[in-house]
Amino acid sequence: MSHLEKNQIWKPREKERGKELIKEVLHILGSQINEKDSFGQVLGKEQPGRVRGLGFDPSPTQVFGVTTNRIGSIPLDCSNGNNVVLQEEVSRLKLKLQAANQDSNDLEKEIKYVTQRSEDRDKRVMGALNYIFKNLPGGVPSEFVDLLNSQTGI
Repeated sequence: MSHLEKNQIWKPREKERGKELIKEVLHILGSQINEKDSFGQVLGKEQPGRVRGLGFDPSPTQVFGVTTNRIGSIPLDCSNGNNVVLQEEVSRLKLKLQAANQDSNDLEKEIKYVTQRSEDRDKRVMGALNYIFKNLPGGVPSEFVDLLNSQTGI
């Protein structure tokens, strides 16, 4: 049996002091119990939602208060108006992302098109230069020989 007699209840001051002591112990122990130390070997792996080492009298509700509708400061119910605002924001951001992706795809197509046109133009210019230099009296000037050979494979 605990230190309280059968029909006794916790006094508010004792209850608050108990909560403070439990918080201190939990802070010291950390969020997880090391399974290699003696305490961890006796109690085994941590089970979510369970309160360890408190005996039979205090329950999670007595220690942590009623938290059926919240996890920390996050509400569990989705019926409040804030959720609608968040869903609208998510929808707006999804549309914005789709538009940005479309712009990106359009730019990629434009870059490919411009690159292809530039390569085609370069080939035509090199063909014209090659024709001009081959038909010049005296042949191709020495400073252009390497350029023409690298472009035409001569």
